[in-house]
Amino acid sequence: MILLDEPSEGIMPVLVEEMGVLFRRLRDEGKTLLLVEQNVEWALGLADRAVIIDQGEVVHQSSAAALLADKDIQERYCAV
Repeated sequence: MILLDEPSEGIMPVLVEEMGVLFRRLRDEGKTLLLVEQNVEWALGLADRAVIIDQGEVVHQSSAAALLADKDIQERYCAV
């Protein structure tokens, strides 16, 4: 398992794209990545599952695709 805490923060967009390619390749090779990230659309584009934790409590969990489609939850918890 690889744990990543806000890997896109403060990074040039071109490098964030390259990280995304690397993370997808690792995922496709069967590696587990746990990603904590505020760049919601980028993170959900990489993820299979999404969990939102608000003040230490799980308030939502679903597939990443379902969360990408749920604008209400994104507006409530993700400040999108």
